[in-house]
Amino acid sequence: MTFIRFWNYNGHGYGLNVTLSNWADAQNYARSKGGYLVEINSANENNFVDEILSDGLTGLKDDEFNYADRSLEYVHENSVSKDGGGSYYVWTGGTDSENEGQWIWANSRSPISLSNPFWGSGSGVTEPDNSGSGQDYLGFGLHKWPLNSDEPIGQPGEWNDIKGSSLLYSFVEFDYLVDESFGFRLGEDPKTVTDVNKYARDLLGSVYDAPITKAGSFYDFKIYDLGGGRYGIQSKGSNSIDEITNAQQVTFTDGVKSIASDIASTFDLITGIDDVTGQCFRLYSAAFTRHPDPSGLKFWIDSSLSQSASLAQIATTFSSSPEFISRYGNELSDRDYISTLYNNVLGRLPDEGGFSFWQNSMQLGSSRGDVLLEFSESSENKLLFSQLTGLG
Repeated sequence: MTFIRFWNYNGHGYGLNVTLSNWADAQNYARSKGGYLVEINSANENNFVDEILSDGLTGLKDDEFNYADRSLEYVHENSVSKDGGGSYYVWTGGTDSENEGQWIWANSRSPISLSNPFWGSGSGVTEPDNSGSGQDYLGFGLHKWPLNSDEPIGQPGEWNDIKGSSLLYSFVEFDYLVDESFGFRLGEDPKTVTDVNKYARDLLGSVYDAPITKAGSFYDFKIYDLGGGRYGIQSKGSNSIDEITNAQQVTFTDGVKSIASDIASTFDLITGIDDVTGQCFRLYSAAFTRHPDPSGLKFWIDSSLSQSASLAQIATTFSSSPEFISRYGNELSDRDYISTLYNNVLGRLPDEGGFSFWQNSMQLGSSRGDVLLEFSESSENKLLFSQLTGLG
């Protein structure tokens, strides 16, 4: 934990992260905890942030407040931007890194007016000024700048554009109320609060905040539920997962997928690893080697729940479908079929013992649908399912 304290204001939670980080790392960490770098949308909110940060938290006493982490310190003189007049700042979510001069809040994509009165202004200079170029991120001033000037440009509580490489503290916002001692979502049991999908979050790389295009078909990528309403994408074979929560949509060579209606809606159907929803998700993914579409998955979940189709019957239906044949081939030998299952379902080459087992099983009469279902429900594939969904 690198949050020293938490607050609530106007229906939102806030946390002060006292790890010195560049802007990108600060934003990624905020998102890994279910929030984002603060977005200031009113004078009252700006004053709220200023009041918290201005006194260095010096008024707190340990016997009156339970810190999130008592080993942490907030020393705002450590949070320095050299290109920001050598003064002290905290990261916010403001940026014009995509289009110079067009400032936005990175999470909501809302514009930030250049005439906002909280931009620093003095000594003939009005921020943001992109001094020396590359000043693409919004720092919240903790002190006047330049640091030792008798005629400062800005004051504490005002904003300056600075370079994203500066190592600063950061102020994080959550779209829900938090426990002000320890930061978990208000109403949750702190004993059970964990990152929903730690496996996937530990592999996060880039974050996409606008519609994107991927080279390759939808089959070439894995989709992850990161937890907390966040989603990621990974090229098969890659070790990095990119967050696409706010991308709205992803364009592949074989079509466009909506984050809300094609990705989130599918994960919303899954309630457990060993119930019908998890079983149908795994079988669908194993058969077609892609993220299931929500309408198709719901149909098969409902069919299983109503007992109109067993998992074995669903597997047989899948194994004779045109999509399955296009993925596995219509004239594969049993040997090639088994090898393809290992690659498509488990993502690896077959081991000698496992290959022999399945070859013997098919020689003794197991159908391709039977073997597909066994691969789908294997402990190895359940582990892969947990990595995709965060369910265990």
